Amino acid sequence: MHELARQKLRSADVLLEQQCTAGVMDLLASALLMKLAALNNQTQAPTITDAAVWVYTEIVPSGLLTPEQAAQVGQVVSFSLGSNLPDMLIRQAANDVGHLFEQMA
Repeated sequence: MHELARQKLRSADVLLEQQCTAGVMDLLASALLMKLAALNNQTQAPTITDAAVWVYTEIVPSGLLTPEQAAQVGQVVSFSLGSNLPDMLIRQAANDVGHLFEQMA
């Protein structure tokens, strides 16, 4: 799952490099949840609708994320559910996910 998460993050980056934002938030949220699930020794990530509860009941207590990092995860997941998200927020989310991946390495 670590590799698939990395590939999804790379796909999001490639789309952004090509000025194409469609689907980027889905890729970012999916990559982030897969990475966290893999670090938590799980074989699959939670659904988007269960992600916030999972992050705060399993991931933060296990020490994999700080509360501040968990808030960033929640923001990315929330944004992935929205429509007509401004490019600026998509790019900020991509930057946040990239930093989170670095911190989780």
